Amino acid sequence: MNSMIKRKKFIIRKMNINDINSEFIKNLNNKKNNKYLDIKKKKQTKKTVLNYFQTINNDGDYYLGVFKKKKLAGTITLRHKKKKSAHIGFLIFQNKNNEVNFSYQVIKALLRHMNSKKIFTRFFAGTDKKNLSSNFLLTALGFRSEEHTSELQSP
Repeated sequence: MNSMIKRKKFIIRKMNINDINSEFIKNLNNKKNNKYLDIKKKKQTKKTVLNYFQTINNDGDYYLGVFKKKKLAGTITLRHKKKKSAHIGFLIFQNKNNEVNFSYQVIKALLRHMNSKKIFTRFFAGTDKKNLSSNFLLTALGFRSEEHTSELQSP
């Protein structure tokens, strides 16, 4: 995905090293943002984020930024699983500028784009059962729960 996804309220594009700045790291370390993520256990630094950036930004995997008014509003990872399928992870920063359905609009636009371009046609997502917002969002997007796994998948 070399091109951007542009909508009135946001842009989704590949992250680059210049996007990893002190405000981004501050948002990663914000307890409201990382409440259900593994990263909450360890304070993030520029070095740890750059290491992650280098591991995810390779062929078949994507580390995407969600930008609102030219400001980073969240990130999305797409990890290639198998033929045309990917695991999606997302973190939309919690702040007064991100209204309730912002996450829904962003993820829906990305899924449609990837599907229409035939980059990925099936998506999987895992989430903490206590993370009601993410569970509700994924259900609203048409993901369904698999009986023997905590992973959700798209139709």
